[in-house]
Amino acid sequence: MSNIRVDNIRGHNSINQITLNSSGRPTIQNLQVNLICRNGADSSLPLITLSSYNDVHLYTSNENNSLIYLRTSLVSNSLYELWIISAPGSSNVDPGFYPNGSSYSGEFTQSYRATNDANNAFDRRLETLERFWFDHQGGGSGNVLMEHVICSTGPTNKYMQFEGADNGPSLSTGYGRWTNDSRTWDWFGYINFAPHSSSFKRAAIRRIG
Repeated sequence: MSNIRVDNIRGHNSINQITLNSSGRPTIQNLQVNLICRNGADSSLPLITLSSYNDVHLYTSNENNSLIYLRTSLVSNSLYELWIISAPGSSNVDPGFYPNGSSYSGEFTQSYRATNDANNAFDRRLETLERFWFDHQGGGSGNVLMEHVICSTGPTNKYMQFEGADNGPSLSTGYGRWTNDSRTWDWFGYINFAPHSSSFKRAAIRRIG
């Protein structure tokens, strides 16, 4: 058996890809996340494309309202993962996702289960709406949330898989489909938590496929 003793291994562009620190621990360059922080309160923020698997777009809004804008351009036929949190707010939180920052009447079908406020049953819901929308609870409770979303950008398979919870306590899980295959999902859009309004909202999005 042979041993190769090096301090770093460089890639094609002479950039260090694997580096050993003074204690011998490796740092692998292509596993490091490139965090790009953006203002989620700015509806006119320039669009930037999220194509690299190493990039994460982190949006934060400190405006006391119901909206957070994700001005991220999407790659066609790709998968993206999204994590969302919100501070305690004024009222019940119901997340609606508006692709391209628009609504499209009757083009979204949802099939999901949500917690029943009256008896804690896990009720199934089937809905046709103008945006992706998932309710955590069949009632008015819950004003703090955490959500996890995986979506495909299409054009012919524009889906959203959703898991969410709030302090109702309640839980929701299911999926939605954007049924109009002729439309292009160009940029992620915005999230509207109405009637919930809070002074801190954050969303992180990355490409996973």
